[in-house]
Amino acid sequence: MNLSPEIAIKYNQFLQICKIQFNENEILLIEKAFSQLTSYLGQHTDESEIIKLIEVAEIAVLYIGLRAPSIIAVFLFDLIERKLVALSDIENHYGKIVTRIIDGLVKLSKIDISKISSLYRKIAMDNKHDLEIQKKIKAFSENFIKLLLTLADDPRSILLRLAFRLQLMNNLENYSQEKQFEIAAETQHSHTPLAHLLGLYKIKADLEELSMRYLHPDIYFSILNKVNETKQEQNILIEKYSKPIRDELIKHGFHFSLKSRTKSIYSIWNKMKKQKIEYEEIMDILAIRIILKDSKDEKADCWRVYSIVTDFYKPSPERLRDWISAPKISGYESLHATVKVSEGKYMEVQIRTERMDEIAENGVAAHWRYKEVGSGTASNDWLHQIRSILESANPTEFENFATKANDIFVFTPKLELLKLPANSTVLDFAYSIHSEVGAHCMGGIVNGKMVNFKYILNNGDKVEIQTSKLQKPKREWLDIVISSKAKAYIKRAIQSDEYEASERGKDMLKQKLNSLKLDYNQENLDILLDFFGCKKHIELFQGVGSGVYDLAKLKKAFITETETDFDKNKPIENNMILPHKEGVPVARTSDLLVIDNLQTIDYSLAKCCNPVWGDKIFGFVTVSKGTKIHKVSCPNANDMYLRYPYRIIDAQWTNSNELNSFLSKLRVKGKDSAGIVNNISHTIFHDLGMTMNSINIHAKKAGAFEGTITVLVPNKKLLEVLISKLKKIKGIDDVFRVD
Repeated sequence: MNLSPEIAIKYNQFLQICKIQFNENEILLIEKAFSQLTSYLGQHTDESEIIKLIEVAEIAVLYIGLRAPSIIAVFLFDLIERKLVALSDIENHYGKIVTRIIDGLVKLSKIDISKISSLYRKIAMDNKHDLEIQKKIKAFSENFIKLLLTLADDPRSILLRLAFRLQLMNNLENYSQEKQFEIAAETQHSHTPLAHLLGLYKIKADLEELSMRYLHPDIYFSILNKVNETKQEQNILIEKYSKPIRDELIKHGFHFSLKSRTKSIYSIWNKMKKQKIEYEEIMDILAIRIILKDSKDEKADCWRVYSIVTDFYKPSPERLRDWISAPKISGYESLHATVKVSEGKYMEVQIRTERMDEIAENGVAAHWRYKEVGSGTASNDWLHQIRSILESANPTEFENFATKANDIFVFTPKLELLKLPANSTVLDFAYSIHSEVGAHCMGGIVNGKMVNFKYILNNGDKVEIQTSKLQKPKREWLDIVISSKAKAYIKRAIQSDEYEASERGKDMLKQKLNSLKLDYNQENLDILLDFFGCKKHIELFQGVGSGVYDLAKLKKAFITETETDFDKNKPIENNMILPHKEGVPVARTSDLLVIDNLQTIDYSLAKCCNPVWGDKIFGFVTVSKGTKIHKVSCPNANDMYLRYPYRIIDAQWTNSNELNSFLSKLRVKGKDSAGIVNNISHTIFHDLGMTMNSINIHAKKAGAFEGTITVLVPNKKLLEVLISKLKKIKGIDDVFRVD
């Protein structure tokens, strides 16, 4: 048939597009199929049908990236529908792939989705949101996609179904008002979510706009007019606010393109509905897209650009959308941020690379844009992925689809960018800096807020590590970190500590057993295993060496039922102490041990109660370690009096205060706030000149914290001064001494 000028022009324009995309053999097959179309169809219908198919083919190439077999299927599909040509003839001339695509299109064309429009009409007529009807529409939409899977053997049939629908919506003005409403409702609740799921965002955006235009024409044109009225002003503002970003990116050597991006009418309307605001109240109408040249470090580059943008404009953290670390199931990758550019004005910034932009524009098809020829591995992989996406997704929850993030990017205090595995903690970050930083990590400050080292980091966090020389790796840390590097360092440190504790424990056991005139042998070690509840000797040695098991209780393991806790026949000497009226032992003798210099006399401070100069004290004579000095309020005092009264002597401090410093532990509680650890340290070091041995702070629920501080103090009076000063620090609710 001779082509009319209109068809000839349209077809030649399309052919020029194909010649850029396809090879010579593909072009010949497309021309052959189009010739067959015009030859058969020209005798049975008007030219508008041929123009329609050319438009569908153009959408398939430009919007989706489909290749020759799909284009041939578009031109021959109608001939099969009208039974002008048999499928067997198509297979003989064009192959199995084209036949399979056409067969899928025929099956999909038989799906009746008119039920959606009839249900939607009820909502429109009642002018209210009927939840039951909406549930039915939702269920029908889900079933629609399931039907697509069931009927189509080749996912390209599904992609072409979208191309046919977009062509129909582009020409909806040619239909009656009733038909326009019906088709628009069907599109909004079936084809639009399908396009979104597949990442075909050009098609999705066009379908949303066109559906809204015919379902809600008054709202659509009202917003359109306002957009047009403010367009010039918006362009000026975008240029103003994007200029410093553009200049800084150039300064840092980035190769990029920066485009202004006008929000679609549908997205504006959607925001107005969700936030219940008017058009004039929308703050982020302004939008730009920064597209970087592809590079090996594309994720890190995107985050660096984000850092540059936020140097100029304050970001809204709750509006950060990281689809770079966690791409949508469709493959969509982009970093979205909303920044405040001036009082009451916000701008949306999208950051991505050219590769990401290609996928964002063309969905999953972009991965194999030039690989659809034949039935090779690349083509099959592509088809498999599309089918997997459709099969695994819940069609009504498209915004939640994302693959598991492989990594995140966080900033050091110097704004250096570090890559960590997803779900990394502050402790992982510390080990990524240096093994020693990790080993002594006490917690961190994330985005200006103090957190413990279990805190899970997010993309874009700025992290500062707090350390203490007294901190060291523990076995439970292995459950906190997820990076293999951190786990390896922790295991190595634990193995070293456990070996040292084991060797130390052996020596301590030998000395203790020797002091009790017991042999260090297998039999006695087995008795101790039972007594301390250990399964292996190594566990016993490590427990003793690390202080988990109290050697003061070791003698009990060897006391039989007939033995008493102490020798009843031993005479009670006149230096025995008696219970005080408050239950605290006191001396009854005038014999007195004066504590003057701990380094020159054979006595030492007991670790169970940590007495300091000024506490009421008494002495306890040990078998091999001289005299131990205890507080009269020591939790072990009554037990020592009952079992060993003959070993207890009265004691008091010298009037001189020229003694060594004493170790004392304090408990602190309060409300979590930035800089609390620094304020505590400053009070101890700078205000009072004392030494802090350790600090351990744990975040609690509702922004509270609790922790312990170990300090060296010269006497009880200054300890009380310290406690008083610490209580005055903002954020601290209580401070008290613990044994």
